[in-house]
Amino acid sequence: MYRNEAFKVEDTAFISQVVINYPLATVTGPGLQNISHLPLVYDSENSLLWGHFAAKNMHADAAAGQQVVAIFQGPSGYVKASLYESKKVVPTYNYFAVHFYGTLELISTEAEKESVLKKQVSFFEEEYLKTWEQLDEAYRKAMLMQVVAFKITVDQVQASAKMSQNKKPPDRQAIIKDFTPGNQQLADFMKYFSEGSTN
Repeated sequence: MYRNEAFKVEDTAFISQVVINYPLATVTGPGLQNISHLPLVYDSENSLLWGHFAAKNMHADAAAGQQVVAIFQGPSGYVKASLYESKKVVPTYNYFAVHFYGTLELISTEAEKESVLKKQVSFFEEEYLKTWEQLDEAYRKAMLMQVVAFKITVDQVQASAKMSQNKKPPDRQAIIKDFTPGNQQLADFMKYFSEGSTN
């Protein structure tokens, strides 16, 4: 991952919160043809990402035991050149991105598979757990057959926040104002990184 020194993020708590708020990942590898868009649950204490493929997704077999990258993206937006005080500028694009590098392991047993699905349900819709438990066993088994659960053991995390940190304060304020309220999430990220966050 290319990272300008000014935009590197090392704040693990902030990165974890971004993944919680923006859980849809692009999982890539091995090779260029294996790319899937999957919601993942991050266990930061144990450096694990949990998720599942559709059973018909051939990416599952290709990625088993292999190095993969899970890419998460936060808010982003186009920065107009007209917002800067100087006229000798060009437009740009602000964004937050984090790459998790690790080994993907398929979950083999039915009990372990169901455990992964419960982790995801607990994260996204905890109240559904009771409904799931009340479904008849045959239906639950049929549903479990439709997915391939996995975990990614994360060994490296790289994050970049391009939030106009390298611009003059008046320019940053003008950009934040332009993103408010139409892209409030990006404006809030910019405020966070403009106020001396710990990168």
